[in-house]
Amino acid sequence: MSSDQIIKEPAPPKDHNFDIVILSDDSAVQSQLQKLTTAEFPDCLVKTMNSSDRFRPPTNTNLPLLFIADYNAIAKDNSALLKKLRLTTPNIWICVATRESDLVTAFDRLGASVDDFIPIDDQFSNAIRNSVNRVFNLSSQESPDRATFNARNIPLNVLIDSTHDSFVVLDGEGLLLFANSRWEENFTNPALERTYLYDITHPNDLHRLEADLQLAILEKGQGSAVFRIRSKLDRWETLQATIIGFEAEGIHVALISARNVSELHRMQSRLQELEMQNQLYQENSDALVYRFNLQNQTLQYVTEFPLAKYGYCLADFQNSTSTFFEIIIEKEYLTEFQLEIDGLIRRGSSSAAEIAFNQKIICKDGSLKAVIHKVRLDWSRDGVHFWINGTIREIVPRSEQTATPNLTEAIDRKLLFEAMLEGIAEFSNISGAGIKSSGLKCVSCNKAFENFIGLPRDRIIGSFLFDLFPGLDETPLNIDSEESLPDVLENVAGGGSPRTIEDYFWPHLRAYFNISATSVQIGSVSLMMTDVTRRKHAEIRLATLLRGLPDTALYQTGGGVEYISDGIAEMLGYAPEVFQNDRNFFDSLIHPDDRDNLAKAQNRWISKGSRRVLEMEFRVRHRDGHYIWILDRMSKAFTTPDGKQSSQGVMIDISSRKQLEAERQIELAEMEAVFKSLPELLFRLDENGTILSYRVGREDLLLLKPDEVLNRSMFELLPDDLGQKFKKLLKSTFKSRQESRIEYSLDLPAGKKHFEARFYYISEALITVVIREEPNKS
Repeated sequence: MSSDQIIKEPAPPKDHNFDIVILSDDSAVQSQLQKLTTAEFPDCLVKTMNSSDRFRPPTNTNLPLLFIADYNAIAKDNSALLKKLRLTTPNIWICVATRESDLVTAFDRLGASVDDFIPIDDQFSNAIRNSVNRVFNLSSQESPDRATFNARNIPLNVLIDSTHDSFVVLDGEGLLLFANSRWEENFTNPALERTYLYDITHPNDLHRLEADLQLAILEKGQGSAVFRIRSKLDRWETLQATIIGFEAEGIHVALISARNVSELHRMQSRLQELEMQNQLYQENSDALVYRFNLQNQTLQYVTEFPLAKYGYCLADFQNSTSTFFEIIIEKEYLTEFQLEIDGLIRRGSSSAAEIAFNQKIICKDGSLKAVIHKVRLDWSRDGVHFWINGTIREIVPRSEQTATPNLTEAIDRKLLFEAMLEGIAEFSNISGAGIKSSGLKCVSCNKAFENFIGLPRDRIIGSFLFDLFPGLDETPLNIDSEESLPDVLENVAGGGSPRTIEDYFWPHLRAYFNISATSVQIGSVSLMMTDVTRRKHAEIRLATLLRGLPDTALYQTGGGVEYISDGIAEMLGYAPEVFQNDRNFFDSLIHPDDRDNLAKAQNRWISKGSRRVLEMEFRVRHRDGHYIWILDRMSKAFTTPDGKQSSQGVMIDISSRKQLEAERQIELAEMEAVFKSLPELLFRLDENGTILSYRVGREDLLLLKPDEVLNRSMFELLPDDLGQKFKKLLKSTFKSRQESRIEYSLDLPAGKKHFEARFYYISEALITVVIREEPNKS
């Protein structure tokens, strides 16, 4: 290409780099989603639709498409639109927005067609931002034109073997006829031995599973089941399965597609413990604790039990146009509070001091309460993002403190009963001795129980439990028991010991509860219900996260390994039980050269208060003998009363990254050695022609000294006419992404020299220019 060739300027970029489409037939939900999305991405093109029938995907565009669908709207056509979009629309990222109560159902019905499930709650902004980051990744990858996808072109055996679920076919007698490789890895191989599913099923699950299978086979329908299967390692694995009955070559058979959810069940006990600790803290603390995001002005966390003392609930702050502080702080004190917070922000991330305010809080009923309000700014590691961590504690006058015992004695038991957040009801067992129970009759209940049931109190009191919930006696307490909730209540009413049931899924209420049953007198039982549905949904999210991180293991330590997730098995080849049975086993696997540095880093971290996340990279011996590299991100969990620290964290296998880094260092060293032997000049330029870095083989070929060219424009360093030619050639190279060249002459202190410059496209923001002298043309 000649230096004086006319070069066309590139087309200006668009003012946005992806489109957003929102689909919802509920105008309120559609407005909420549009408001949240527009606030997060004001430069993007946002379209709204109220019917899937009217939706047409955009054509003739290379922009990625973020498609957000309200679950209630998209579920009406059994996800037909989602499947069509997945097959026909390139660069699409499908998100389903759903309420917390619909999350499990949405995941089960639409999981295969959806990229992200986004809860419509205070975490919506974070969730949609994560989805958009993935859209950016899609937009940065060039994909060639492709024909419309036809699923029939893929062989069935490829689909079966590529699924992450265990896949098995069996006949009406329960005989396994076929299984995919995932099943064969973990359970018995029907191709090698004749196996009946019922022979490897847990005895407590056998009756239900057999009924579900027979029903699916006879009706050629579809159902679901949760059951335990004995694995090759001779331990029970819990499977969540879809069962489909059909007829093949005249034989009635069933297909089971199952996912291993054992890890979820093993995590439940730990999450239940944390939930109980948090609830006990809230119930027994009179301080209101919160976390407020100052950049998007949203309340991220608040303790709900103390919040109720002021008459509020979390929903009062989620849909309000006023901030948390504008709602609760009396106006007389609000301006001073805001000025102090601004001052903390201006002082930067070094401002770790706690500030206390004497203020008055506006209760929801309009009354005022005097409080001490303490705040501390919490900064991100990069010092850019910041939050308020605060506590609000009511100031009780001394006269009221001394009068408290008398006031407590004067509290009406009925008022306390009604004010409790747990659902409480009392049932009377009308069955006689030796006579089969006729049922439990409700004689009283509080408001919370009324809300849980969804019926007015006059409908509940006087009704039998079996009338309110028909079929409840056929629902087992959990996967390990054949006992039902009515069995437990009748046993306690008959004089049995109090019982506590954790994580009971009440099928009629579509929610999870912790249930306590006690008896004040023979023949009656008191039932206390605590809704734990939100926590159960959080467990499901955690289990989904763990399944998507195959090279990651979660752990907790305290003088040894206390807990470690199943991810360690794929990482190091050892089952989690090995580390828990021998608490020092993991330390024995650390490479000898890394042990001292690792111990010193941990001791320094602990001595400084363990305030931040400690990141360490070290080698650990795999079961087969080779070493792998681990990235360990550790944070403090708690300190025991005897002064020992318990830590928790995540370990990630970074062996591949370490290998690439080592290979890259070798390549760079070789390139440096080669370049030192050549006389060329090399410059790296950005899109404006600024010299970012350089290599100089011969300094006598430069117009200026080497240290005078860095961070200056190459166009300004050259004579005007030559600088313009370089500028056009730079733009042309960025546009064509092809090598360009130019020949030119320069008058240097050593005389007139002839050069050839070659422009090489490296990335969207980097061009490398290699200049060599052509002595034959001098």
